[in-house]
Amino acid sequence: MRFGARVIAFNDLDSEAIHDFEVEYLPVTSAVDAGGHSIHDSGVTYRRRFIADIRATVE
Repeated sequence: MRFGARVIAFNDLDSEAIHDFEVEYLPVTSAVDAGGHSIHDSGVTYRRRFIADIRATVE
């Protein structure tokens, strides 16, 4: 595996700076969309509504 990283903005923020990473042969799944919304949050909300709809239909 090849890996490279460089800070491209906000160098003074150390680990919170914006980094550019170059990685080969590493499968990655992004859990944040272009609007900055996390699938971990929106997915839970969607599932709760979905389950509530199923319960309402069954009852």
